Amino acid sequence: MIHEIISESRSVRSFDESRPVARETLEKIIDSARLSPSAKNEQPLRYILVTDREECETVVSLTKYAAALPELHLPPEKHHPTAFIIVCTDTEVAAADGRFVMFDAGLACQSITLRAHEEVSEV
Repeated sequence: MIHEIISESRSVRSFDESRPVARETLEKIIDSARLSPSAKNEQPLRYILVTDREECETVVSLTKYAAALPELHLPPEKHHPTAFIIVCTDTEVAAADGRFVMFDAGLACQSITLRAHEEVSEV
């Protein structure tokens, strides 16, 4: 099942605004990220959950979807995300050189992706 989920994964750049994501759903997803392995067991990642419509629009304005294709303006109007999980680093916890943070972020984001798929499949 995991292989199937991974092989069917795609980068999404257009969203169904009629399907808001509940904060409780994001909290379940983050719980899986929290359980992900952490290099040196530092656990330096922190998460910001965004579900407020205006805050989502602010985040959209700060993102660059398909940045390698500047002629595209994504996500299209009326197809913006209704929630975000922002992954941050607690610099007081991470090693001074921060060498392992990206490993932790990669593992956590993979867990987020898999759990999000599970949550969507349950709807």
